[in-house]
Amino acid sequence: MSTLADAFDKLRAPRPAAFDVVPQHIVRRVFDVVNARRRAARKALVKPENAAELVRQIADLHEGDRLHAVLPGNFIFAEILTQLAERMKPESVTLATLSLSKQNVDALAAALDAGHIGRINFLISEYFAATNKAIMAHMEQAAKTRRWRIGSKRSHAKIATLNAGHIVIETSANLRSSQNVEQLCVFSDRELHNFHTKWITELMP
Repeated sequence: MSTLADAFDKLRAPRPAAFDVVPQHIVRRVFDVVNARRRAARKALVKPENAAELVRQIADLHEGDRLHAVLPGNFIFAEILTQLAERMKPESVTLATLSLSKQNVDALAAALDAGHIGRINFLISEYFAATNKAIMAHMEQAAKTRRWRIGSKRSHAKIATLNAGHIVIETSANLRSSQNVEQLCVFSDRELHNFHTKWITELMP
């Protein structure tokens, strides 16, 4: 299995000095296809009033669509995720976050128990895991009887992927409330979903 390190090695690999010239008509055909996809894709810029409105807009995305949102400090990212899972019923959810609360753990456990999520891959910041042992113990206990995989690394990433709809959420928000303005970018994109899911799970035991 390739690793994240392998991917970075490939990026550092020297590029060939020469390359084959692609016929112009093939180049034009490729650009036409790409431009058609761009025209078909929808982009939304929103400042939603509540989580339910945001969840509805995310669930309505089609492959290639994207949504950019600014959230006030009263939004809790874990609540957005669990409401989205209730609506979309993903078999797999992969999360990377810096911090969470016991309430977030309970909400995710309830989503698993209700069948709204099939399984969870969860990457947490190594610093948070070391300094919030009570919350980590609570999550590890919840994971014992559920399809919930946990790992910790020196990570500052805040990303969620749901295989239903190939949803990817890249955000400044942790799972718990921070009482700060936050942003998130949401994509319905199979390739991007697979990319983020792969590197996050590669960092887990």
